[in-house]
Amino acid sequence: MALFAVLTTTAVSVAAPSYPPGFGAWLPPPTQVVDAELRAGKLECTDITDCFDCASNKTWTGKPCRWCPLPNDNHCHAEGSIDNKCSKDQQITNPAMCPKAPAHRAPVVILPGIVGSNVQATLDKPSIVQPLCTKKTSDWYYVWLESFEVAPDAVKCLFDNLKLVHEGGGKVTNQPGVTTRIADYGGLGDIGCAMPKTAALCSATTNWKQVTDLLLASGYTVGVDLFGAPFDWRYGPRTWVAREFPQLKALIEKAYASANNTKVVLQSISLGGPYGHAFLTQFVDQAWKDKHIDSWVSLSSVWNGAGEVVQMLTAGLALDGIKWIPAAMFRDGVKNWPGMIFMLPHVYADPSNRTVDDVWVKTPSTTYKASQLHEMLLAAGFDDTAAIYETIKQYQTSHTQPGVKVYCWYGEGTPTTVEMNFTGSDLSKGGVPIMGDGDGTVHHSSLRVCEDWVGKGDYETIVKVWPNVTHTGFLTNGEAQQEILKLLTTGG
Repeated sequence: MALFAVLTTTAVSVAAPSYPPGFGAWLPPPTQVVDAELRAGKLECTDITDCFDCASNKTWTGKPCRWCPLPNDNHCHAEGSIDNKCSKDQQITNPAMCPKAPAHRAPVVILPGIVGSNVQATLDKPSIVQPLCTKKTSDWYYVWLESFEVAPDAVKCLFDNLKLVHEGGGKVTNQPGVTTRIADYGGLGDIGCAMPKTAALCSATTNWKQVTDLLLASGYTVGVDLFGAPFDWRYGPRTWVAREFPQLKALIEKAYASANNTKVVLQSISLGGPYGHAFLTQFVDQAWKDKHIDSWVSLSSVWNGAGEVVQMLTAGLALDGIKWIPAAMFRDGVKNWPGMIFMLPHVYADPSNRTVDDVWVKTPSTTYKASQLHEMLLAAGFDDTAAIYETIKQYQTSHTQPGVKVYCWYGEGTPTTVEMNFTGSDLSKGGVPIMGDGDGTVHHSSLRVCEDWVGKGDYETIVKVWPNVTHTGFLTNGEAQQEILKLLTTGG
């Protein structure tokens, strides 16, 4: 499933469970401190995020650090490092050759997508689903995600710990004995990659890391003009309004103030689109937006649901890169996540006031349109999912211009689920996805909703369509990364 594509390239190695405490964002120290700590053996070249500091210093062994400016690197390396993607001629060892940091840097707040924020947990469970599972932990660990959690014999433990319990009326909570948190709000530690414990695992499960590495290399500083806004993507808008949105509002105000009252640029991907849209249209007013928001760079936003979510919440969908997880197990683990249900397609009126109500599921005897997804979920036997869906429909308003300048980028040209066909009446198994155009996760008609905003209202919408860029592909696409940097440092 492309929504979870962070795992696609991971070569999973199973290690003994360990449960580290949460960590904060590392702030790059001044050059003279870098030099002293390197020579004392307290710091490695790889800890440096700035080209000038990197090329100016040596390790305690006397080996020079060297900077690799390639889009998929932007890191400092020790001499001879196998992680250095640059050739000898490409790497920078003279600080005078470092790219000059842009004079203008708009402050940035990043809104990740589904599974794009690391979630930590502690466990004190009354029971476990199999003997291998941990019943009680002594400290916080990454429930999303540790490498051992996706091992064939441990994955049941993972989904049991991530499940949400429907208490009725659409309200959900963690499983009994599971406590969760986001540890590094405002920093980058919980948005960079799915498995942050080691550099190798992080590199294999990269999320926003390549983008933020480029920004750090261009003079940005975490906590000054670069901020991450991770959130628990399992929960939906009812929880976000009460818990996450006040945090996000305060973070944006902090970013604005710390950058000398400079308006903030929001960046988002996938679920971060409807998440950000709900915040902008249902939590803050226009005067606040006009004061604090410069623009919004929206990547692969799920404006009107995703065909893969329809597939996920009926027959189920396999998790990319982890073939031993049955589709039904994955579905049963996520079917009560309001954040997932929030991405079901919905009915809306287009600019010509035409009602858009697409067909999403067909059986030999029944057709289910977007307006009938509640009935579809009941027919699949997912009563709790249907009840949760009814309570969040009111927040599915991301077909309207959000009252800020929007750069809307999306990919096309990748086969994407646009309908599910079943040979029988049982919607919980089988089913054949009918493919159409999209980015591999979100169908084209959902991605292009922002085109309806162009030339309408008081706020500009600029759309760019990227051929053959997949749903999460913007985060590893060098051209896209450079264009993001240009938007942030030149205003367009």
